Amino acid sequence: ASNSSPARALNTSSHSRRIRYPISWGHTPELPLIVETSAPNRYNPLAIARSKRADAAVINRMIVLGIETSASIGTVALTDGGGRVLGDCTFTAGLAHGVELLPAIDRVVRQSDTDRASIELIAVGRGPGSYTGTRVGITAAKTLAWALGRPVVGVISLDAIAANASVGQAFSRPIKCRGGSRTAPTAAPHSRPSGPARIAGRRVHVVIDARRQRVYTRSYQCADSRLQPVTAPAVLSASQVADRILPGDAVLGDAITRYADVFNSTPGELLDESLWQSRAVTVCRLGLEQYNATGPDGIHELAPLYLHRPEAEELWEKRHGGRDETVG
Repeated sequence: ASNSSPARALNTSSHSRRIRYPISWGHTPELPLIVETSAPNRYNPLAIARSKRADAAVINRMIVLGIETSASIGTVALTDGGGRVLGDCTFTAGLAHGVELLPAIDRVVRQSDTDRASIELIAVGRGPGSYTGTRVGITAAKTLAWALGRPVVGVISLDAIAANASVGQAFSRPIKCRGGSRTAPTAAPHSRPSGPARIAGRRVHVVIDARRQRVYTRSYQCADSRLQPVTAPAVLSASQVADRILPGDAVLGDAITRYADVFNSTPGELLDESLWQSRAVTVCRLGLEQYNATGPDGIHELAPLYLHRPEAEELWEKRHGGRDETVG
């Protein structure tokens, strides 16, 4: 099987079969599925039930590398399919992600007592956000996927931030570790409780500063303890986003402080700052869900999510009265 699809290759016989999972390219486990019947296995309910349990077991062992560099704070994490965090690292060197990213990946791999060959899926935040930071993360993820022969998926960073509102967990502060910073859970001062119970049935708006009175935004509706997107990612003026916010809505993202005069006057609830960061641990979880639902992204097609042109290009056009076709 190729890494372009999560489909499984089956080796069958008249009375038993083995399911081969291409998740672990190069060291693929085989899980025996024994069915004592003369009927073809694919028609046997017991075989189907056991197959589903085997699927879940393999997913829970799947090691996911998450990369998020679309904001000023970069994060890298390594998790298993059950959500257990094997390694987690934060670097805060002011968008120097090109320098910090690969050492951070090495640190989380060492934290997990494993090696790069054990990574089975790579998930990366693809923005919107910092143009340079997002490109650094996407390029690193695609390079690793190509070198290791692993699948890669891109996660919309706005979705990862929105997930913070539904998880409602304590998030992290950087603490010193050898060779960089590592994250440890902490509750933010004056944080308000969040989670499914608080946002059930409510609309959630993510608002990220896009500079010059503009905001990257997406809106979600909480149903059955899960957030479902109700708008596409967009870049709008801060006032346009504020007009969408109704009483009872929840709002989170760094645009709250950047455009405080706009968002403080809205009738929505402004969630705590500890929930505003897209984190690699969440990118791992959403990436694995996306992979299981739709398969990997094409390694050549995966690209940053740009909702408008770079500021430098727009300034050049404004000064010279036309678009510079040599930029971007």
